[in-house]
Amino acid sequence: ALLLAILLLLIGTPLADSLKLLKASSQEINLENGLTLSRGGGISDDVLGVKGPIHPSEEPVFKVRGAKGISYLRVTAGETYTGGAWLAPKDTPQLVLPGADLPLPSIRTATDFTTSQVAVTPILPLGSGPVAVSLYATKPQGAKGFTFRPSRLALATQEDLKNGYTWQAVIPVLRPEDLRKAKTVPSDALLQLPNSLPQRVRDLAEQITQGKPTDYDKLLAIIDFLRLGYTYDLDNAPTPPGRDAVDFFLFDDKRGVC
Repeated sequence: ALLLAILLLLIGTPLADSLKLLKASSQEINLENGLTLSRGGGISDDVLGVKGPIHPSEEPVFKVRGAKGISYLRVTAGETYTGGAWLAPKDTPQLVLPGADLPLPSIRTATDFTTSQVAVTPILPLGSGPVAVSLYATKPQGAKGFTFRPSRLALATQEDLKNGYTWQAVIPVLRPEDLRKAKTVPSDALLQLPNSLPQRVRDLAEQITQGKPTDYDKLLAIIDFLRLGYTYDLDNAPTPPGRDAVDFFLFDDKRGVC
């Protein structure tokens, strides 16, 4: 289950690409990847799609400064895979004041960290709702208050961020030798799989990682497998009715987004 969960997590939802879709709108629009564009320009994040075309606008949404060492921004995380989508964990939002230190998880395999002060300046209205930040974000500024969901490591606000916002990004320095010594912590929530998942998906995960000595080497094997045999394509096909999204991606369409 662990190996399969890693495989599923790598076939996730295009959160960074979805941010390009944020633009001023007079009505609510359901986006094809499960996110929703609100009237104020924000997005909702309860259900995250796995497959289907994404048609981002070419119009810039915001400018980002100070993001050295950060590969992408995110707004939420899915925890429960249903066979067609990811459901975000139902944790309780915590109210945090601007500039507050957020309770970040212990990163057991990292002993060194770098920090960067990141600033977002809007070009199109951002509205209220989820706030796009890096994975480990703390000290948010730009609103009178934020809500923080610890299980998602996600920020949100009820205010219009018309003047932009900032945060401090905490970036762990992860070394391969340390990752090979580390063990994955078992988690029923993260290892959950739907009963409807086809057996050949489980078999493929075992096949890809067979003979790999550590969890880290198994992860690298899955990454290499996806890079060599699959295509990043915003115009990937939607999942046919009655099919599991990951099964369709792995064995049929072989196109998707990360």
